[in-house]
Amino acid sequence: MRLLKRHLTVGEMTVPLIACSMLNAFVGLADTWIAGSISPGAQAAVAIGEQFLYIAICMVSGLTIGLSTVVSQALGARKISLARAYAADGMMLAAVFGLAGAIVGILLPNQLYAFLQIPTNVAQVGSRYLFICSFGNLPFSLLLMVCALLRSFGRPLVALMITALCSIISVTGAFYFTHGEHNIGIDALGLSWLVGSTAAVILGLAFVHRALKRPSRLIVVDALQERLSALLKLALPPAFSEIIYGVATILFFREVLQASGGLAAQAGYAACQKIEETFATMPMQAVSQSVACVVGRMFGAANFAAANETGKRATVWSGAAMILVGALIALISPAFAHSFSASADTQGAIGTILCFAPLLYAGLGVSTAAGGALDGAGRCARVAFVYSGSAALVRLPVAVLLLLCGVDALTLVVTAVLLPRCVASLILVNDLRIGLGGSGKPAEKVIASGLTPAGT
Repeated sequence: MRLLKRHLTVGEMTVPLIACSMLNAFVGLADTWIAGSISPGAQAAVAIGEQFLYIAICMVSGLTIGLSTVVSQALGARKISLARAYAADGMMLAAVFGLAGAIVGILLPNQLYAFLQIPTNVAQVGSRYLFICSFGNLPFSLLLMVCALLRSFGRPLVALMITALCSIISVTGAFYFTHGEHNIGIDALGLSWLVGSTAAVILGLAFVHRALKRPSRLIVVDALQERLSALLKLALPPAFSEIIYGVATILFFREVLQASGGLAAQAGYAACQKIEETFATMPMQAVSQSVACVVGRMFGAANFAAANETGKRATVWSGAAMILVGALIALISPAFAHSFSASADTQGAIGTILCFAPLLYAGLGVSTAAGGALDGAGRCARVAFVYSGSAALVRLPVAVLLLLCGVDALTLVVTAVLLPRCVASLILVNDLRIGLGGSGKPAEKVIASGLTPAGT
């Protein structure tokens, strides 16, 4: 995989990565839709099971953020050998963390649901779903790292291609093996994801194998330790943030289920989460990744003024775009409600939550774009703290307080989701307003660690 002669712009990076992210989200959307055709309990179970899977890959998600930062900054400084060394380190760590997450999900699904005191009808379906899906954790973790490498090296279209392969196999398999004489129930969702992730990562490795080849002179213990230290310093805060966010979300689900009308509200919120993930979260994560890569290269080249301007412009446009997307989703909310559930109560919950889509999506757009710019500047810990803090220190306490006050589940969901998103947006926008240049020196230290030869 050769380095391009020029750096891609945010727009050139974003378009294929948005398509890539939406394809990933479509897998979860299909799972939720299929579960909704079974029962509200199954739909709630899949939503909780996906949060456990989310926690299992948190370490790898954090690694992809840290890897994108160090590789982009190294490429901006024209330290190609250093970028390739980091690529190999990232794949090694992704394999270790991916395997660990798979083992936990395979061995302890029943215990995880029992610990959280999830209602029995939800826990039985959810533990089976988690057990089957955990087998796909390792290949999917490797796939996340491969896609991070491809976008860092300026190959977003290749990342789109392998993600499309994973999504097509996963969704097609899930539909085929949950209908007609081939119906194997909830197991089909996990098995098709395993096959799709495995096929995609094998194809992806064929594209990045050159980036993983390092000259023997680079395999030095001291250099490896320094690189791992720099990579983990950036990766661990987002990883632990994702874990805290996932745990806080599961606990939030438990509070919702205990409120009046909790099952319908939880099932409705699960469907709304998938709608948001497909049409807002995943596209905005693609924007965030694009901004992080572009800003990272600008920092590597010590072009701090351009990095500041890129981050601010991306934040404004992202917020405006998400308001429009949210308004469109709100207008067609009745169609979504009838598509995702046959239950009248769940349909009502979906329609009510989606009415607030313009505000929810606007906050998401602003916070993720600003967070991507800060990630590219090497301020991953700050962004991670804001994301996890908004869930653990705002959303969850608000949910507990509203539950104690006897508020119905639907009001609890809307209030406890909207408030932390506004808080996170305000904090990150303020950080961006102050400017990214203050972190310039630490960013330069990141790309300088590990190796001194520039390489080509």
